Amino acid sequence: MIPVKRHEEMIRELKKHYDTLDPQKELLEPEMDQALQQLQNAPSPVQKTALMRILAEKSRVHVFRHFPFWFDFSACRDRYQWGFGGGAHMRRRKDAAAFQAYANFFMEDQERGKIHFTNNRHDHHALNYDDILELGLNGLKTRAQHFYAACTDRHKQLFYESVVEGLDILAALSCRFSVRAMDMLQTETDEHVRAHLIRLAEAAKKVPMEPAETFYEALSAILFCREAVGTLEGIGISTYGQLDRMLFPYYQKDLENGRITRQEAKDLLEDCLIYTAIRFNENEDPHETSTTIILGGCDRNGEIVFNEITRLVFEAVLECRTVNVKLDCRMSPRHPKEYIALACQVQLARLPVLVFMNDDTHIAARVKYGQDVRDARLYVAGGCHEIVLGGTEMCSRADTWLGLPAILLDTLKKQPYDSFEALYKEAISDVRAYHEKVIGQKEKLEAQWYEHSPMPLYSAMITGCLESGLDLTQCGAKYTSTALSMVAPATFIDSLSAIKRLCFDEQKYPLPRLIEILEKNFTGEERLRQYIVNRLTKYGTGNEEADAFSARVLHDLSQVSGQENGYGKKYYPAFYAHDIFRNLGKGTPATPDGRPASFPISRGASPSEIISGITPTDILRSAAHYDFTDFTDSFALEITLPPLEGESGLHILIALVEEFLANGGSTLQFNMLDIDLLREAQKNPDAHRDIIVRVCGYSYYFVLLSKEIQDEVINRMVRAC
Repeated sequence: MIPVKRHEEMIRELKKHYDTLDPQKELLEPEMDQALQQLQNAPSPVQKTALMRILAEKSRVHVFRHFPFWFDFSACRDRYQWGFGGGAHMRRRKDAAAFQAYANFFMEDQERGKIHFTNNRHDHHALNYDDILELGLNGLKTRAQHFYAACTDRHKQLFYESVVEGLDILAALSCRFSVRAMDMLQTETDEHVRAHLIRLAEAAKKVPMEPAETFYEALSAILFCREAVGTLEGIGISTYGQLDRMLFPYYQKDLENGRITRQEAKDLLEDCLIYTAIRFNENEDPHETSTTIILGGCDRNGEIVFNEITRLVFEAVLECRTVNVKLDCRMSPRHPKEYIALACQVQLARLPVLVFMNDDTHIAARVKYGQDVRDARLYVAGGCHEIVLGGTEMCSRADTWLGLPAILLDTLKKQPYDSFEALYKEAISDVRAYHEKVIGQKEKLEAQWYEHSPMPLYSAMITGCLESGLDLTQCGAKYTSTALSMVAPATFIDSLSAIKRLCFDEQKYPLPRLIEILEKNFTGEERLRQYIVNRLTKYGTGNEEADAFSARVLHDLSQVSGQENGYGKKYYPAFYAHDIFRNLGKGTPATPDGRPASFPISRGASPSEIISGITPTDILRSAAHYDFTDFTDSFALEITLPPLEGESGLHILIALVEEFLANGGSTLQFNMLDIDLLREAQKNPDAHRDIIVRVCGYSYYFVLLSKEIQDEVINRMVRAC
């Protein structure tokens, strides 16, 4: 981050605080353990609210003299956590054995590249910020009390009681910040700081309990609820939501009434970016923050969103040059060209911190899978650029990735096959079978979530739970979905294509012989490997025959999901690779597409890691043949370019984005890389600390990445040449 001068005092204060952060675990964890022991026979919501009360009442609250927002309280939350903290204490105590059993079941498969998993199913969530801003906590409490009064089911009554108690706890926590600010006023002599403390004290006593009325109150309520609910509930609420849509009415009204200037609004947005940069120490140590801001898109009625807040966010990012607050830019051909150009200008400034998300594709995909179009229009990016409907959907995913190439290698060993079609059908069937195998184990974890850690606060802030009288961990939300992310479609498709050509069409290599060659990692068969890599048709290269075959495979893969999840709803098909393609590749033997053993498998919607010389036009031309609405999650495509500059560079980027939108793509991200400069940075990192690269769903300073990741990023540019 390049500090903005007007924020220097705030930056020093934040840095000092987080460099010496004490999460107070020694104080709070024993008290929570004691509470769990005393309440061991009580219903799980009673246990959870008891722990939340301890955290909200006993944690140390911190008000900064120069930072305008309030939400920092110890609560056992370590510096590099974006949620979780003490709120996850109950789950950690109860969930460890269950997850270990899950991990043990799949340990061998993980070593073989068939699966990668984490205990991360409690992450990538989104609150209903619209209700928070329009109703406030008191409005939500009134709504819960209304349903409680009409309810005779004791289980549901218990749910409403936990919601009301949770909302009261959250309100009391906000008021603690107001009291702390007033206490600080007793000794504060700096008039500027005094004005700040008075504003904070007044706002923290009002919102989020009551509806927001000003830009400052609205932004403060969003930040407080994101941070505080995530910490108290022990979940990752990764997104700030669709800020330009939500904040613009408050900004417009404040301007008209003389309560804010354009610069003051931008300063507040910059403060959000700077907080994340400093808390996660982005200048010194790579820590993925899972923090997104959604821009553009449309509102619930389908009206295009692009306004002055959109512009201010872009300006704030350019001025602060923060790396790891991710901009997810929703757009469609209906958006003004100015919006696309502003996003591209961030990219040209060597800030690959954004992605381009095709509204027409993402909304249509969600409608195809049965979600109301008015809800689908408010989708957000949960952590990087995977999709969740803002305020209406609880989606459990980004914790399990299935390695398609390793599954295919097991299919080959089941030979003989009398035709390619027989092999192909078995391959798709095996993917489905493995998908169901994972579901069988994952359901055991999902079924225990309510007992291990119900979510009364989060449930109050997501549509459906109050109406149904059920916690979101009991399928109370309007939509409850799960997704297992398949990884490496390009490697999978190219491998099938190579088998078809070599073993069946040309019959040059019987399948047993090809399997033998793969088991020896192409030893003594480099000529064959080069032939496969350089002469056979490949996914994503603009070849019509390959595109038609790829479209068929992708559609068939989209049909392997649809099973019932542990909440009684559905599994959705997804391709969300993150950077797991490297980990899965390490365990995957050589594949029929010419990829050597342990080499990375393909990323997202991008072509294989082993082929080179692909143009952006080739990639986008191929994308037009695939129906990305078959997949409910973000299916990210990366285009690697040499450095672009000036008006000509801007025109090139705009043209590529417009073609991506016209061709029905899902999600697009760019890297602009100078190979020589990156190699020089490896040799002399201190001279090149400002180089930022797109790693996968996040960006980071190149010199802070591991040598392995650095080399992989450089190889992307080599392949693009």
